[in-house]
Order: sequence, then structure tokens, then C-alpha cells
Amino acid sequence: MEEIGAFEKRINSRLDLFNNGIQSQFDKTNSGVANIQVQLSKSISDNRDALTDISAAAAQLGRRINAYPPGENDAYQPAPREVRLSAPGRSLTKSGAEVPVDAGQLSFRRIIMPNGSIRYEMVR
Repeated sequence: MEEIGAFEKRINSRLDLFNNGIQSQFDKTNSGVANIQVQLSKSISDNRDALTDISAAAAQLGRRINAYPPGENDAYQPAPREVRLSAPGRSLTKSGAEVPVDAGQLSFRRIIMPNGSIRYEMVR
């Protein structure tokens, strides 16, 4: 009988130890979940603030757009610009004449192959 009582005490102490370990894990999990909830609520609040700012900016933009009568800005065209083509080893003036470039400044040489493809070789 005495052995049964000692056995029962050992089992109770081990169950208490096990229970404390499990309870500790639950506490850690609960605190982790609480931290995540705090971060989530802060993120939601930040997103709501950002959405409010975006909505206000969109409303202001809508008022600005509606302030102009229809068709008033339809004729706006940017000023035409001159298109200039250039390639390594040459540059063009406004008249289209080619201006020679000092070959010492170039580090690549342009070679047009018989099939029409272009290849660049490093100048040594």
C-alpha cells in the first residue's frame, strides 16, 4: 500500500510538470496571437487612414477635372520636336550632315554584315 501511495505521488508530480509545460506553451501561443492582433489592428488602421487620404485626393482631382468645361483642353497638343538619329561613330547636325567623331574616343567598331545584321567589335 505504501508503494501505491508513493507511485501515486510520482504520477501526480509528473502530471503537474506536464500540465505546467502545456500551460506554458498555451501562454506563449496566446501572447503571440495577441501580438499579431495588435499588429493587424494597427495595419488596418493605417490602411483606413491611407484609403481616406486617397479618397480625398480622388475627390479633389474629380473637382479639378470637372472645373474645366468639356472640349476646352481637347485641342492641346505638345509642341513637335525634331527627331534625330545617331549611331556609334557618327552624329548628325540639324541639316542632317554627318559630323565625324574622333575614333580614339570610341571603344567599339560597328560592322555591317553581308546579311544586313550589325555587329560591334571592341577596338583594341
